[in-house]
Amino acid sequence: MPTITHIETSGLDSSAPLFVETFLIDGDGTLTYSKGFDLACFGFKPGPSSGLSVFDLFQDDPALLETIKRALNGEAINTEANMAGITYATSYSPVLDIKGKVKCVIGVSCDITERKATQKALLDRNEELIKINKELDKFVYSASHDLRAPIASLLGLIEVARLEKNMDSITRLLNMQEKSLLRLDRFIKDIVDHSRNTRLPVECESINFEKMLQMTMEQFQFMDNVNKIRTKIIVDQEEKFFTAPSRLEIVLNNLISNSLKYADMQKDDPFIEVQIKSNSRSAEIKVIDNGEGIPTDSKSRVFDMFYRATANGPGSGLGLYIVKEAVGKIGGTINVNSEYGKGTEFVVNIPNLLHQPPH
Repeated sequence: MPTITHIETSGLDSSAPLFVETFLIDGDGTLTYSKGFDLACFGFKPGPSSGLSVFDLFQDDPALLETIKRALNGEAINTEANMAGITYATSYSPVLDIKGKVKCVIGVSCDITERKATQKALLDRNEELIKINKELDKFVYSASHDLRAPIASLLGLIEVARLEKNMDSITRLLNMQEKSLLRLDRFIKDIVDHSRNTRLPVECESINFEKMLQMTMEQFQFMDNVNKIRTKIIVDQEEKFFTAPSRLEIVLNNLISNSLKYADMQKDDPFIEVQIKSNSRSAEIKVIDNGEGIPTDSKSRVFDMFYRATANGPGSGLGLYIVKEAVGKIGGTINVNSEYGKGTEFVVNIPNLLHQPPH
């Protein structure tokens, strides 16, 4: 039986896994030379009289045996393999005698784990840049329209108001101008939120959900019909909760604002309910309403940039996109359940960053 005739450990402890550097396999499959060869990971102790050929040594690894056989048949092969979290790149180079028969196979293997990690980081960054560029193109196109439309409307209303003498009509025109300005202000706020969420680092602070919700609701006290909408807030915060307050504010502001804006005032009891339950590991946030609901064909797109489920909606089409991005920044998830004409439920789950810092 062919045997392993020489193994070099480069002074390393033979009981520790050894990193493959170079090896030499005879034409009959004898491993005749190895420097730093990792025998320990296969359950064998390296030594000059192991009595094993490569076919014995790797009998439980059919893929590797097939590679070696191909190399012994004269094929030059380059492979990559992962073992115990380390990625190895190995080249098999057959050496032929004067008759063209494989005399031996020279192998060189090295640890490319760091290189693979760098490649992955570059690929991830490239994908991120592609995404940013696509979003930028879409943003410029949509923003130019959404910024100009309220301004054009405002200029037209001003011209009409100049010709108007009736005070009631002037008041009506002023209200219309105000709505155009509020729409423009909301769009600019969405742009600022998007920019902050994309570029600012994730800060981590202790959060009091009840106080944050109270401050959020105060912002909407002058919205249309807000006094006619029943609101219910349930907070069950067991322990200290850490997350990024700026991101959480974006999430709560947008979800609650949407529920108020799309409330169905034709219903007997229009309501919005916010439920938050948190513990040492995570928090679940639910924003539930019995408003207009989301059409079935729009559910899959509500988180897309500039997508509006209804053309008549007052929103910019950025709100839910920003919400999803903000939730992702703090390591969470968001899902929506909705039935058109009956209402909507958004469910957000975020980790407690006290022990789980976001990546």
